[in-house]
Amino acid sequence: MSSPFEFFRQNQKVMMVWLTILAMFSFVVLGTIADQGNNETMLKYFPMAMGLLLGGIVLGLATRGSQYQWPAAILGAVLGTFVGSFFSDDAKAGEAIVIMKGGDLTGQDVQGMITRRTIANTFIQQAFMQSNPQMMQMASNPMFQGFIMQMIRSSSFGFGLETIEKDVVFGEVLRKEARDAGMIVSNELVTDYINQVTRQSLSSKDFAEILRGLRVTDLQLYDILREELMARQALMIFRPKADPTPEQMWSSYTKTELRESLDVIPIAVSSFVDKVEAPGEAELKKFFEEHKTVYPNEKAEGSIGFKQPDRAFVAYLEADYSTFEKLAGEVTDEEVTAYYEANKAKYKNEVFPEELKIDEMTFPSLDDATSPLNSNTLSQPMTSGVLSEPLTSSDVLSAPAASGVVPTTPAAVTEPVAVPATPPVTEPAPATEPAPASETKPEGQPQSSFGQPSTMIQLVSFQEEQAAPAETTEKPAASPEQTPPATETPKTETTPAPAATTEQTPVAPVIPAAPPMPEGPGAPGVAPADSDQPVEKMPEYRPLDDDLKADIKSQLLRERTLAKMQVAASAARGVLSDLAGTQLLSEGNPDRLTPEQIMKKIKEYAAKNNLRFAETGWVSFQELSTSEDHPIGQAIQPIDNPLARYEAETVPEMVFSSDEQFFQPYDAVDPDSQNRFLLWKTAYKKTHVPAFTDAGIKELVTKTWKSFEARKLAEKRAEEIVKLISEKKDQPLTEVIAGQTEDGTDKTPQLVVTGTGSFSWYSRSTAAPTDLMGSQQPLTRTNLPEITGGAGEDFMKVVFEKINAGEAGVAPNRDKSIYYVTKVVFRDVDSSIRENLLGSKSVLFGGAGGGGGTPTRELMSYDQQQANADWKDLLLKKYDVQFVEPALESDPDA
Repeated sequence: MSSPFEFFRQNQKVMMVWLTILAMFSFVVLGTIADQGNNETMLKYFPMAMGLLLGGIVLGLATRGSQYQWPAAILGAVLGTFVGSFFSDDAKAGEAIVIMKGGDLTGQDVQGMITRRTIANTFIQQAFMQSNPQMMQMASNPMFQGFIMQMIRSSSFGFGLETIEKDVVFGEVLRKEARDAGMIVSNELVTDYINQVTRQSLSSKDFAEILRGLRVTDLQLYDILREELMARQALMIFRPKADPTPEQMWSSYTKTELRESLDVIPIAVSSFVDKVEAPGEAELKKFFEEHKTVYPNEKAEGSIGFKQPDRAFVAYLEADYSTFEKLAGEVTDEEVTAYYEANKAKYKNEVFPEELKIDEMTFPSLDDATSPLNSNTLSQPMTSGVLSEPLTSSDVLSAPAASGVVPTTPAAVTEPVAVPATPPVTEPAPATEPAPASETKPEGQPQSSFGQPSTMIQLVSFQEEQAAPAETTEKPAASPEQTPPATETPKTETTPAPAATTEQTPVAPVIPAAPPMPEGPGAPGVAPADSDQPVEKMPEYRPLDDDLKADIKSQLLRERTLAKMQVAASAARGVLSDLAGTQLLSEGNPDRLTPEQIMKKIKEYAAKNNLRFAETGWVSFQELSTSEDHPIGQAIQPIDNPLARYEAETVPEMVFSSDEQFFQPYDAVDPDSQNRFLLWKTAYKKTHVPAFTDAGIKELVTKTWKSFEARKLAEKRAEEIVKLISEKKDQPLTEVIAGQTEDGTDKTPQLVVTGTGSFSWYSRSTAAPTDLMGSQQPLTRTNLPEITGGAGEDFMKVVFEKINAGEAGVAPNRDKSIYYVTKVVFRDVDSSIRENLLGSKSVLFGGAGGGGGTPTRELMSYDQQQANADWKDLLLKKYDVQFVEPALESDPDA
C-alpha cells in the first residue's frame, strides 16, 4: 500500500509554490482586513480566497508538465473564486436593504457604516477619558457615572432614530445633502474637533494607544470622523431654526394660560360600519399596499397602518386574593389578643405634656412672684407672627383701654400674657405728644412686638420699662425724661394714660381685667357634680375594644392571605422551572417534553392548587398594557416598599424586554387587587411587514377599510347635529338633541350630553417628582376623562382655535374612533390673558424648558422637536428612502 504522502512527494514543488502563495495571501490580504477591525468582511472574502487557491492548485496539478499548466492554474483560480463566492458567510451582502435615490445600500454597506460609527464614538469616549484623569477617577463612583456619560454623549455621533440601522442611513442622507451643497470637512476641522473634545490634553502616546486598540490608522480615523462631522454639520445647517416668531410665542403661551369648558356629544364610528359595503379584493390590495410599511397612528393621529409590531404569546397563573382569603381561615379572638399584647406599643395613646393639658390649665396671677409673667426670660414664643416694625408709643396709645382699668406702671414683662376675650371698652383719653426720638438707641434695648390673634385667646407680648429697684439698692440718678410720672391708685372709672416721654421707653398697652375663673362643677380640672371621683386620665394604651379587634383581625387575615399566596406562587415557579428545563434535554431523551406537553401539565397543576390558568393570545406591548380581559397587563414586579412602586418593572416591560427566554417564569402583583401572577412567554413574533396572503391580514384590511369609510359618515352626522344646535342656539343643549340618535335611526343609542370641567390645552401634573432632584413634572396635553380614547392635538385645535365661545363644532378623539360634537360653554377672555403676558415678560422669555423652564419655553421646545421630526420625514421622502425588511414566516395561529 502506497503512503498517503506519496502524492505530496511527487508534486512537492508545485504544492509548495501554492502554499507559499496561500500563506502570503493570508498574512497580507486577510491580515489587512482583520487589522481594519472588519471581521465580517474577512469572513466574507475567505471562502473566495480558498476557492482561488484550491482551484489554481487542482487545475495546475492536473496539467502538470504540459505547456498549459500555468494558464490552467489561472483558470482554476478564477473558477475557484467564483465557486467560493457561493459559500460566503454574508449571503445577503450584495442584496439591497435600503432603496434610495442616489444609490441603494446593501447589507454590507449598512454594516460598514455601523462599524465606522462605532469606531468614531469609541474613539471619542476613550479620548475624553484619557485626557481627563479626574473623570477616570470619578467614573468608579455611581453618583457621577450618569453625569460623565452625559458629557460623552454630547460629543458623540448619532441622530436619535429608533434603530442604529436607520440612524446611520439618515447620516448618509445628510452627507448627500452636504456634498450637493459643496460642503467640505478639512483635516484641520477634524483636528479642532478632537482638541475640543480632549481640551487639547490628549498626548500623542495616548492617541497612538487608542488607535492600536481600535485597529485603525490615523488616516482611517480622520476619514471616519470627517464623514460623521459632515453629517452633523449638515444637520445643524439645514434643519429648521429654533427662533420662534411672536405669533408662535403667543400661541405657546395661550396653550397653558387659556382655559375653557365644553359640552360634548359623542358619535361613535362603529355605529356606521354596517352601512359600509366591503370593497373588491383589488381595492383591498391597493389599500393594503399604501399602508403596509407603517404602524397605525404612526404618521398622524388616526392614520392607517398594517405593519405588525412585536407580539408575544403569554400564559400565566393567577392567585386570586379572595380565593386565598377563604383558604386562610378565620382569625380567632385569642390570636387577636395575643397580637395585641405582643405589639402593644403600636397602640399607645398620644398623651400631651402635663403643662399643655387644657383641663388642668390655670391662669397665674400678676401678683404671683413665681408667675412666668414676672420673668425676664422668654422661654418659648407663643405668637404665630411678629410685626415687621416695632410699635411706637403712638401706636400703643391709640389702642382702646378696657373699661374700669387705670394703667399703672407694672413690673417689666417679657412673657406673653394670655387674656380672655376683651369685654366692651371705652375710648381712651387723648395722649400727650411724645418727645422727639433720639438719633441713637441704647444698645440692648428690647423692641416691642406682639403676635396676631389666631384663636379665641388673644396673645399679647409687650416690653415695659424696668420697675424701680428696692430702696436698699443704690438708685442711679435719672433725668426727668427717663422717669415716668407717678400714678394714682386705680379707680373704678377710666383715667387718662400717662404721656410717653420718649420712644425709647414706650408705654405698655392696657391690659383689661381678666374675668373671674369659673368655679365648681364643670370648671376645668374639676370633677362633675354627680361624681366624687377626679377626672379620669387618658389610658396609656388604646383599649382592645370591638373596633380595634376588627382592625387587628383584618390586618392578620391580610398578612396570612398574602403569605399563603406567596407560597403558592413560589411553588408554582419551581414546577414551571422544572418543566421548562426538560426542553434542554437532548433529542430522543424520553424525559424531554414538548411545549404542548408542558402546557398540559401546567393546566393540571393549576386546577389542583387553586390557581387560574389563562392565555393572552398574540398581543403587542400596547394591547397587553390596556387589556381589559387580562388584568395582568396592569401588574408590576413585587416591591416591598410602596414608595418605590414607580421604579417597579411592569409586566409588558418584562415580556417585551427580549424576544427569547420562553417558559421563563416572571412574578407580578396587581397593586389594586393584590392578586399574584406567575407568567411566561410561549412564543414571540418580531416586528415585520406582513404579506396580504398572511393569515388574518385580509380580514384586518377589510375591517380597517370599512372603519376608515365609516369615519366620513360619523363626521357628516356630527355636522348635522352642529347645524341643529346653531339653529336652536337659544335652547338648552339637552332639549336640542332630545330624541336624536347617533346615526339618525332607532338602531343606535340616543345622543347624550356630557360637560367637562375648566381645562387648558397643556397642563403640568400635580404629582410629586419621581426623581431625587425634585424636578417639576413635564407639560403634557391635558387629559379629559370625558373624551373616550383621549383628546389629541386635532381635538384641541378644534376646541381652542376653530370655534368661538358659545359655538359648536366637530372634533375627533385621538384615534378617530369617535367624533364629538363640542360646544364651548366658557372661555377666558383673550384680552386678560394678553395683559398678564405683557405684565410679566419673564413668563414668556424665561429659561429653557424641560424641567426648569417656563411653560412657554417648554412648549416651544416641543414645537421645535416636532418641526425637526417633520423636516426629517421630508428629507427621507426627498431621497425616497425605503427599508427592505426580510419577510418573516407567518405563524399559522396568528
